[in-house]
Amino acid sequence: MKRRFLLVLCFMLCLVLLVGCGGKSVNLNDYVSVVVFGYDTKGIADYDFDYVGFEEAVAEALKIKTDIQSLSDLNFEDLDKLYSVTNSVVLNFDKSDNLSNGDKITLSAKIDEETNKKHKITLNFKDISTTVEGLEEIKTVGADEIFKDVVVSFNGTSPNGIAIIENKSSDPIISQMDFKSETMTNLKNGDTITVVANTDRIYEEGVIVEDASKDYTVDGLDEYLTKFTEVDEATKNSILKRADEIFSANVLAGKKGYIDNSSTRYLKNINNLGVQDSYYLVQKDGFNNKIINQLQLVYKLEADRDYSDALKDAHISIAFNNIIKLKDGSFKVDLSEAYLLDGNSTFDVFYKEHIMKFMDEYDIEVVKLDK
Repeated sequence: MKRRFLLVLCFMLCLVLLVGCGGKSVNLNDYVSVVVFGYDTKGIADYDFDYVGFEEAVAEALKIKTDIQSLSDLNFEDLDKLYSVTNSVVLNFDKSDNLSNGDKITLSAKIDEETNKKHKITLNFKDISTTVEGLEEIKTVGADEIFKDVVVSFNGTSPNGIAIIENKSSDPIISQMDFKSETMTNLKNGDTITVVANTDRIYEEGVIVEDASKDYTVDGLDEYLTKFTEVDEATKNSILKRADEIFSANVLAGKKGYIDNSSTRYLKNINNLGVQDSYYLVQKDGFNNKIINQLQLVYKLEADRDYSDALKDAHISIAFNNIIKLKDGSFKVDLSEAYLLDGNSTFDVFYKEHIMKFMDEYDIEVVKLDK
C-alpha cells in the first residue's frame, strides 16, 4: 500500500513538472469574431478582436502583474514580454472585399512560434470559416439618373469660354457626388466636353454606377469673329467712319503717327490715296495672346518731306482688336479702342512688318473695304 502511494505521488510530480516546462496556453478564438458588412458584391470582411481581454489572458499566463498603481510598480521586462507575445499574431482573411452573399471566407492566424517558445506560452487558433449572408442588394444607377439635375453652362467668349458645372440634385446619394471635366477652359462653340461623376464616396451607400460620364456640346457663347466676311454693312461702315476720323485727326493733321520712324509732323502736302486691301488676323489654336483677332484697315498716302525723297507708296493702318460676333448674330466692335499703327514708306516693308511677321501665330484674311 505504501509502495502504491509513492508511485502515485511520483506520477503527479512528473505531470506538474511537464506542465510547468511546457508553459500555459491561450485560445485566440475566445477573443476573435468575424463580421461582414456592406452590400452584396461589395461586401467587406473584418474581425472584432477583444485585444484587452486577450492581453489580460496572456498576462495571466505569463504571471505578469497588471494592476499597476504607480510607475514604480512597472516592470519593463514584463511589459516587453507581454507585447512580444501579443504582437506575435497576424490575422488574415483569404478574401476580404468585393464579397457577395454565398461567398465562403476564412480567417486564419500566423503565429510566431519562436517568440512564444521563448516565453513558454502557447497561442492556439482554429481557422474561422463563414459564409457571407445578409448583405443588402446594391442599387444600380445610370447616367440618365445621375445627370438629371446636373446643370452644365458655358460663359465667356469663344474660343476662351469656360464650363460651369452645378450639381443641383436633392437625391441624398447623387447630391454627394462631385462632377468635373478635364476640359473646363479655352472652349469654343462646337467643342465637346465629357463630364465625369466621382463615385468613390457612394459605394458605401450601396450604389453602383453603370455609366458615370456624359458629353456636353459647347454652344451659346459669343465668339471672337474668325471670318471678317461675316460682318454686316452697318458694322463695316462704322469701322470705316471711325478709321477715317483717326486718320484725319492724326495723320492728315500731322499730329500723330510715324512713317519709317519719322513723325508725320514733318510731312507736307499729304494726299490720302484711300483705303487699300486690308488684313484680318485671327489667332491660331495653341496660342494665348491678348489680341485674339485684329483688323488692320490700311491707308495709302503720298506726301513731301523736308529732308528726304517724297513718299509715293506709303502705307499706314488703323487697328481694331477683338471683334466679337454676339450670339444673337450682331457684332461688337469697341471703336473707342481703335488706334493708329506705325506706317512704312513702301508697301513691301509695311507688309513684312505688319503682316508677315505674325503669320506663325495668326491666320490672315485679305479684306476689301470700299467706301
